[in-house]
Amino acid sequence: MFGIFSGGKVVKDRRDERAAHEKDRETAFIERLRNEHHEILALCEELELALVKGKGGRLSERFALLEGMIRRHRMDEDGKLLLYIDKRFGADHEVSSKVAEIRKQRDRLRRRLVAFADKLECLEVSVDITLAELQVDLERIGANLVHLIEDEERYLFPLYGQSPARYPLSGDLEAATAS
Repeated sequence: MFGIFSGGKVVKDRRDERAAHEKDRETAFIERLRNEHHEILALCEELELALVKGKGGRLSERFALLEGMIRRHRMDEDGKLLLYIDKRFGADHEVSSKVAEIRKQRDRLRRRLVAFADKLECLEVSVDITLAELQVDLERIGANLVHLIEDEERYLFPLYGQSPARYPLSGDLEAATAS
């Protein structure tokens, strides 16, 4: 009646339910990050089109929106995804190296965003900066974003919710995350 004499079946069923619920949460989190990637790239593309068409008018507020989206997204990734991977795979040199490489990419992107914001501010104050210069910078930002997102989705996302046993220390990270 209460599962006391069922040989632990009730306890096992509850563990299975919890594991399934946790897997659903992990999947939903990764899916949300992927959706945010699409939104960030779409906004970056919108900014590029505005520059190509020479419509610099609302550029500052659109760029501020892009910066805010990237900042919030990065906080989510730092606070949950990278923290999980660091704790779970900290002893795996290959995973740690890949995470460090991705962090460097993120820092380069952040520096480019800051430089772009500075130029955008100069554009509003003087004519020393042209829309064409901003377009080149934004194309570089877009290329950085694409490369970073590809690496995150290829290497980090598959590790979320996994155990280190699936990715042995001597294993090939690229081959392991391809499955």
